Amino acid sequence: LLNIKFFNITQKDQIKSVEAGIERYFDGSLPDIITQLGVPQSIDYFGNLIGKNDYRLMDTVIVLKTPNFNYETYVLDKFFYNSIEGLPSHSFSVFKNRDVEAIRLSSIAGEIYQAVRRVARDNPNTARIYVVNDNQDVMNMVREQMPNIQYYMHQIHLNKSADSEKQKSPIA
Repeated sequence: LLNIKFFNITQKDQIKSVEAGIERYFDGSLPDIITQLGVPQSIDYFGNLIGKNDYRLMDTVIVLKTPNFNYETYVLDKFFYNSIEGLPSHSFSVFKNRDVEAIRLSSIAGEIYQAVRRVARDNPNTARIYVVNDNQDVMNMVREQMPNIQYYMHQIHLNKSADSEKQKSPIA
């Protein structure tokens, strides 16, 4: 029916909710949806992708989550780079340090790049890559690593009032 193969990327602890969301949207079980649409689907998570070629024949990737690490990881990276460069590792304001922020953004961009490069590796057709991310600096870094891509930015406006109402409602 459709000539696409989807690969969804999220966090490890979100795989079940991504599957449930797809099943809710299409009103069926994931195996039945795949069979009915004739569209192969795979869901995997950041941290399980680098060097993996299981998705090389997929032509569509959807990145559903920003691959953030604990902030301490970025701080430790900063200390490591300082030691290599012979710079002192002094204390600094954690959330306001430009070097730590640069490390954080490049780490996120690197994870996204590795994830999207898992698809269409042997496929001469065009790959479609959808990234849900609100950090344009990260997206610019990813785009720099992928020359000649066609890039389209779409704004998604969410109505959070429904979520707020659910949280305010008493549990029955």
